Order: sequence, then C-alpha cells, then structure tokens
Amino acid sequence: MTPELIGILSIAVLVVLAFVGVPVFISMLAVSFVGTWIVAGSSVALGLLTTTPYVKTTSYVFSALPMFILMGSFASGAGIAQEAYRVAVLWLGGLRGGLAMATTVGCAFFSACSGSSISTTAIFTRVSLPEMLSRGYRPSLASASIATAGTLAVMIPPSGLMVIYSFITEVSLGKLLLAGVVPGIILTVLFCLAIYVQVLINPDVAPRVVSRATLRDKISSMKLLTGVAIIAASLIGGIYTGIFTPTEAGAAGALVTLLIGLFRRRLTSRSAMTNALVDTAYTTGLIFALLIASMIFGRFFAFVGLTDQVIDFLTSLPVSPTWIIVLLMVMYFILGMFMDEIPMLTLTLPIVFPAVEALGIDGVWFGVLMVLATQLGMIAPPVGIMVFTVKAIAGDSVSLGEIYRGVTPFLIATWVMVILLLIYPDIAMFLPNNVF
Repeated sequence: MTPELIGILSIAVLVVLAFVGVPVFISMLAVSFVGTWIVAGSSVALGLLTTTPYVKTTSYVFSALPMFILMGSFASGAGIAQEAYRVAVLWLGGLRGGLAMATTVGCAFFSACSGSSISTTAIFTRVSLPEMLSRGYRPSLASASIATAGTLAVMIPPSGLMVIYSFITEVSLGKLLLAGVVPGIILTVLFCLAIYVQVLINPDVAPRVVSRATLRDKISSMKLLTGVAIIAASLIGGIYTGIFTPTEAGAAGALVTLLIGLFRRRLTSRSAMTNALVDTAYTTGLIFALLIASMIFGRFFAFVGLTDQVIDFLTSLPVSPTWIIVLLMVMYFILGMFMDEIPMLTLTLPIVFPAVEALGIDGVWFGVLMVLATQLGMIAPPVGIMVFTVKAIAGDSVSLGEIYRGVTPFLIATWVMVILLLIYPDIAMFLPNNVF
C-alpha cells in the first residue's frame, strides 16, 4: 500500500473507533502509531511518541489554559455567576421572556470570568432554570436559552477553546482573545433577539410581565458586577498596557479571582479550594491528552503526504477563499453534530489549517469562525454537549426533545453571526488590529 492509502484507511479506522465509543485521544494515538510503524518502521513510530508529547506540552503558550480553567473554578466558588444573573434579572426580568434574556446576559457576564462553556451551563442550569420553570416558562425555551447562552464562554475571553486553537495553529493568543469580544457581544444580542421573536410569535412560551424593578434598584444592582468588572479590567487592561502577556493573563486572572473569593470569604474553606483545584487538574489532564494525540496525528498525516494533498485540493478549487471557508463551516457544523468541540478541533485543525494558511486566510479571523462552528455543534442534535449538560442537571424537569426543539431559533441566530463575520471581517478584526 502507498503511504497515501494508509493515511486514508487510518482516517476510516479513526471514524469507526470514535463511533463505537473509544476515547478520541486513544484512537488518534493508536492510529498514528500503527500507521507510522507500517510506513516508516518501529523506530520512527516510537520516536514520534517520545518527542512530540514533551515538545508540545512544554510550550509556554499552553500554560495559559489551566490558569483560565482555574479562574473559572474560582469565579464559580466566589458566587460571581449568581450575582451576574441577579443583575440581569433586575434589568430584563420585567420584559416578557425577560428571565431567559437575563440568563443569556448573565452567562455573557460570567463568561468574562470563565473559559469553560460546560461549567457556565451547569451553573446557570442550577441558578436560573428552576426560577424560569416556577414562573411558567415553557421548558423548551427555558432549557434551550441556558444551553445556548453557555456556549458564549467559548467566544467571550478568556476562552479555553481559543487557547487550544492558538496552541495547535500557533496563531497569536492575544489577538484571538480580543477578536472574540465584539462577536461575543453581538451574539449575546442575537440570542436575546431570538428569545424576543419567539415570545412575539408565541406568547405562551413565557408568562406575562408581573412586576418591574425601579430604575433606582437597577442602578443599585450594578455594584454586584464589581467582581466581573475587576476580573475583566485586570485581563484586558493588563494585556493592553503590557503589564503581562496574553499567556500570563491566565495566571493574573486566576490570582485576582482567588483574591476576590477570599475577600468575600467564599473560598476560605479547604473543601472549596480542593474542589476548584481538583476540577482544574482533571479538566486540564483531559485536554492535554487530546492535544498530544492531535499533534501526533497531525505529524502522521503530514508524514504520509495527505496534508499536502488537502492543501493542493483546496487551493485548486475554482471558487474564492470565502466559499471555501463556507464549505469548511458546513463541514464543522456537521462534525459538531456528532463530536465534542475539543476532539473536533484537535482532530481536524492539523489537517485543515495548513490549507487555510496556503489560501492566505487570516488565522485570527478563521479562529473566530471555527469557534462559532463549535458553538453550533455544541447545541445541535444528536450530540449537543450543552444540551446533555442541561438535561443531566435538570433531571426529569425537562426532556431532551424539549431542549432540542428549543435550540432551533438560537442555531439560526448563530448562523446569522457567521454570515455577518463573512461579510464584515472587521467585526472580529477591529480590536486585534488596533491593539497589537
């Protein structure tokens, strides 16, 4: 067999292993090792396993990821999510569908302190779902608004997914984080608009307005956002003024969040600190395993010559680079229906990104689009990891079918954001181009 044929067969085996339930990182390691052994012999295959993990995991840029995860754990323990939700409820709760909008805005605020979409979704399922259901909200709207709003954590910095993208592609992490700010804000507005349109078309999905908070109460509530403001200002301000680099921002943010939690006496117990550290270590270990496997797989894919063939194929298509991006977005959306976001990126980026570079497409702009593609996959059936997160915590109070029925308007809103970015790239590129 030719190396190219071995590479194609390896992809087929990888897909089969993924669908039968073998962990993605184990599948990628096994396929890469066996394929390299067949093509180049045992010494090269063993060398691939021994050198790549050390070289990649000792990358200084990658040290930001566990710090961003730790910052989210500290923020959760400090009660920042609950405070963000309370502020959003006071400002938006008087509107019809206002609690769902408040959940969206609250998730956006908390996303500035957490790079994890799963933890954001889990927290707000506990905080806002019982209140919406008790107020008469249709379970489909209540649960879907939480599942979709939780995905904002992968767009609004600090985003753990952008750290992973930066690690794989070697695109500037600082530019990526800033590039997600404006699209994240616009997407938050689009999600709220999707809620408003649903209530306008079918008023039964949300109850009538019972009471509205006074302007004085609304203004007074803004002090509850002090924690979010301090953390966000510390991150963005520190990067912008050069006090620390984007890579160091994770550690700075974790320290600031810890100090806030200690000042509020929310993180003073041994159990609170232990839970935050254990959750961070567990999540970081899983992501490291996936990234090591993806790097080895990318080396194997290039070794058998398929990377060059993918580049030649995409660059020879008789269409503009924009249409190639559209095709890639559709591909990622379909993949996201069956795979989690991190395995999807770690599996495909070593193959796709070299072709994107060859087409002259800006890696930062492409990164924002890829994050949006993962957002689509995180709520789309049949997998939709955010949907399963809400269901796992909500229990029998909502069914999977109800959540999936409710996410359709939010999928449309996300596709609108994709179209806006394709037409107006400066939505994402304005901040990184003017700061760096």
